[in-house]
Amino acid sequence: MADAAFELRSALTYATHDGVELQGDFYLPKTRGSVPALVAVHGGGWQQGVRSAFRHCGSHLAEQGYAVLAAPLPSAAWAAARRAIGTRNGEHDT
Repeated sequence: MADAAFELRSALTYATHDGVELQGDFYLPKTRGSVPALVAVHGGGWQQGVRSAFRHCGSHLAEQGYAVLAAPLPSAAWAAARRAIGTRNGEHDT
């Protein structure tokens, strides 16, 4: 089997708020240097969803040259996650 055209860094801590570590999976293309990056945040009403849901599209995009951070926002970290992505009072900034 050939080597994958991307690197997966699983359970990477991307932020810590109030002692809660927010972790995601980081899919990197094998190409080094400056590459476009995407942050994939799951849906699920802040109550469900897992970062592994992005394993297919994350790996595909990394193979195409994009860096992808698959970042779930667990319900236990709701307040911290809101601050991490810049929301106020439960409403997204536009």
